[in-house]
Order: sequence, then structure tokens, then C-alpha cells
Amino acid sequence: MKNIPVKYIDEKCVDTLRAAVENQAKWLYYLTVQGMESGLSSGFAKDAMEELGEYYADTEYGDCNTAEELSGRLMRRSLELGHEAKVTDLGGEGFDLAIGYCPMVHMWSQLTDDGERIGTLCDAACAMYGGIAGKKGLRFEKTASIAQGCGACRLEFRRKPEM
Repeated sequence: MKNIPVKYIDEKCVDTLRAAVENQAKWLYYLTVQGMESGLSSGFAKDAMEELGEYYADTEYGDCNTAEELSGRLMRRSLELGHEAKVTDLGGEGFDLAIGYCPMVHMWSQLTDDGERIGTLCDAACAMYGGIAGKKGLRFEKTASIAQGCGACRLEFRRKPEM
């Protein structure tokens, strides 16, 4: 799997951001291992992360009422610099988030060589975006991911169809 940073190499502030995200990845990894060993279903982490996203939608993103506002708020330094991310296809119906490097996948790859587990961890971590999107009237879809061997992640946030 290709997951090599190409920007901001040896920049202390970016290294610090990436280290913080890698620490989050360790927590998610060890919590899911412990949870599954304790008898929780494999989807418990994904459910918890989606609930966290719903919480963030109400607290961190409560005043974001358009796709443009939400995309701007999501693009904090850890995504822009640490993940080499950028917003693409921004319009009234939503936006895409392109991620060129994932510190979480980097860490998980150091903790396990189980590609399926890394994919499951990636799904759980990204479920947070699904929780945010759902509360904001958007649907979330991960159409490509570094964890699945793609060269980048593509996260789509689109308006839910009117019923």
C-alpha cells in the first residue's frame, strides 16, 4: 500500500500534527483489539465513531449550515498539512475531500500486517465523518482509501435527496 508523505517533510509543526494523529490511531487500534477480545461486535468502534461525529456536528460544527462552511471548518491544519488533504468539487450539493497521506494507516501498518483489520479500522475512523455529515443533511461515502491500496482517499459529502 502506497502511503508516503510527499509534502511538508521534516517540518516540525507537521511532524507534531502527524504524531498526534498516529497516537489517535494507536488508541483506536488497541481499543478495538480489547473490545473484540472482550466480546464486543466488530462494528462497535464504527458505531462509536459515528456517534462521536454526531456529537461534533452539534458542538464543533453547529454553526456550519452550508457545504462550503462545513468543508472550510473540516480543513483544519491536521487535515490540510498532516494528511495532505484538499477540498475538491465544492458546490451547492456538497464537496469531496481528497487525502494524500494518512498518518493513521501509517501507524496501523506498524502495528499489524493484517490488511483487513487496517481496512476495518479505517472504516471506523471515517465513520466520524458519516456522523457529522448525517447531522448536516449530507450523505457520506468513502469512494477510495489508502487502506484499500488506493494512492489516496476520496471522501464524498453530498446533499441527501429530498423525500
